[in-house]
Formats: sequence, C-alpha cells, structure tokens
Amino acid sequence: MDTANQYVKLNVGGALFHTTLGTLLKYDSMFKAMFSGRNEVFRDSDGYVPIDRCGKHFGLILNFMRDGTVPLPDCRTEVQEIIIEAKFYLIQ
Repeated sequence: MDTANQYVKLNVGGALFHTTLGTLLKYDSMFKAMFSGRNEVFRDSDGYVPIDRCGKHFGLILNFMRDGTVPLPDCRTEVQEIIIEAKFYLIQ
C-alpha cells in the first residue's frame, strides 16, 4: 500500500476522525512534523493518535487539508475560533 493512502485515525478531544497520511502531509503543518518518521507517533489501544485539543472545528481544518477550501460560518466568534485552531496546527 502506498504510504500516502495509509489511513490514520485521530482522536481530537474525544471527536474521532479518519483520514490518509497523504492528507496530513500535504501542508507544512504540525502533522507533517508529527508524521515525518523522525519520532514514533503514540497511538492509543484502539489505534487512534490522541490530540489534546477541542475537536469542535477540527473537521473544518481536516477538510481544508483535503481540498484547500473551508466554508466559514457567519458567526465572527466561530471564525476566530477556527483561525486559532489553524494557528495551533500551524496551517496558514
């Protein structure tokens, strides 16, 4: 199996996500550093990589990494929360 197509399971603050390694490596982000192979990535007993962060907006972050777009909500507070999350994950 091509490594880019290898599935990765993430547990972001209790919210579970599935994606490919290729998606996580697409941008120069926290995930690219995490999955670079330099260090072993911790996985829980179910195979999920735990991320100690609220998962509320992670789906939007993940979709941005997949296709480069993100539909922003009308609420300014939520937009600010998404920007904070993007900065945490080092996504510009």
